[in-house]
Amino acid sequence: MKDKIIPSSALTDEEKFWLEQGKKYVDKSIDVIESAGKQIMATLTTVNGIYLAAITFSDLMKTSLGIWYKILFLAPFIFWLVAIFFAMRLFKTKKHNVVLISPDDIKTFYGKVVSHKQRQLDRSFAFLVAGIICVIIAMVVRGTLF
Repeated sequence: MKDKIIPSSALTDEEKFWLEQGKKYVDKSIDVIESAGKQIMATLTTVNGIYLAAITFSDLMKTSLGIWYKILFLAPFIFWLVAIFFAMRLFKTKKHNVVLISPDDIKTFYGKVVSHKQRQLDRSFAFLVAGIICVIIAMVVRGTLF
């Protein structure tokens, strides 16, 4: 009974509006997370291709830079591959045992699914940002940014 809110008086129009917004938010939360995951994957695929081509066609890997410089320039590519991995995990399905006639069971299941997807999206975004930071550091080290 703790999950049920029973108003003591009739709801105002504003309260009805916010309850409706809450329902829409819950209804669309998985779609929004998955859409963001698709956008991250598209961005990462493009950025990875451009970055890898830039490294391949540059003389960077052929120069006598130390191994740590080469690792620094390859790190963004690795970070972005890991980010793609986590973004793809948003769409991985698992078998779940849910009692479809139990609202509490469905609510718990839905919360776990949303939490899992959000965690994967957060991880993917963190690795995307880590890769961008590595690119900036590599450009500063190489002297091409400043």
